[in-house]
Amino acid sequence: MESKTFPLPNQSIILDFGSSLIKSGFSGQSTPSNFSPNIVGYFKNDDLIELRDNDSRAFLTSNIAMSHKGQLKLHHPVNRGRIEDWNELEGVLDNIFQQELNVDVASRNVMIIEQPFNPRQNRIKLSEYLIETCQSSGVYFVSSALCSLYASGVTTGIVVDSGDGCTTVTPIIQNRILTHSIQRSEYGGRDITSRLRHLLRLEGHSFTSSSEFEVVREIKEELCFISSDIQADRGKQHTNSFAATFTLPDKSEITLNGERFQAPELLFDPSLVGSEEAGVDEMFENALSLSDVDCRPVLCQTISLSGGSTLFPGFPQRFLNNIRTRLQPQFPLKIKAPKDRLLSPWIGASVLASQEIMSNLWITPQRYHSEGPNLFYQE
Repeated sequence: MESKTFPLPNQSIILDFGSSLIKSGFSGQSTPSNFSPNIVGYFKNDDLIELRDNDSRAFLTSNIAMSHKGQLKLHHPVNRGRIEDWNELEGVLDNIFQQELNVDVASRNVMIIEQPFNPRQNRIKLSEYLIETCQSSGVYFVSSALCSLYASGVTTGIVVDSGDGCTTVTPIIQNRILTHSIQRSEYGGRDITSRLRHLLRLEGHSFTSSSEFEVVREIKEELCFISSDIQADRGKQHTNSFAATFTLPDKSEITLNGERFQAPELLFDPSLVGSEEAGVDEMFENALSLSDVDCRPVLCQTISLSGGSTLFPGFPQRFLNNIRTRLQPQFPLKIKAPKDRLLSPWIGASVLASQEIMSNLWITPQRYHSEGPNLFYQE
């Protein structure tokens, strides 16, 4: 993470809204300035009342909430890309602007990265907050997939993005999103964490509170991986072949075995958690089949992975093997899996917001007040 900087007056604010993490910074930067958990915490008792923000909200936000998570009931304002509690999210954003970025939003443009098929109401409410409350000089909503591809330095390809709340596959030709081919499923990293918690419970380890759920997330991020041969590994999961330990906050240790690959397997087999949605490899096949047959070879020249749930060790090779088996293609399949792919959308947006072409694309207060919600129903 970059150290705090003093932005130039013409630098736009870039916000990448994840269900679990908001990445923020300024246009032209190579990486975000700040990573804020998209979370709030409500007091279980009155002992932490003095820690509240000056606006006397009934909750703590982001990093402050996480530092006291054992004493709080935690809640995510955004669930699967949908903003569920506007008051909570405003608290998180106020903290980012005022404390983390230390910037006055007034007279600055704000670019917001969003997932395909997020509700239009998100755009309406965020624009209202940024333009009317924060006095921003302009807002712009941009596709996460388009930004990921932009960060790769190409204009055509398929972006496979799996984050905390959803998984998407988006074909793009010459910077044009093939909307009719997009695939989106409502599962992601949070579902993997839930499954891991369930598997650990079966082994006698109970994690029941909202703060303990965050501990399970940490276990997932440190120890889980994608199996290259799920059937073979399932046959060995009770032989300590995959044993690994994790140190809990109370300094005790927990040992995981087959749970390490059984939990993230739902990315390829959502039926493990009762879902009828397609796995990520089947989603790719569906997206490609809905794209023009002449475009398929060039699309598959750049298969760009993005999002935190593609960071599991073994994911790129397993995904490639699975789609090769499914498609039996007569053309090459090339996967791009940059190490910083968690940041790919933000990096692409940072470059895009610095381009001269953006000068006529921002939704200004004048446009916002003259056109109203109709702005957000234009494709």
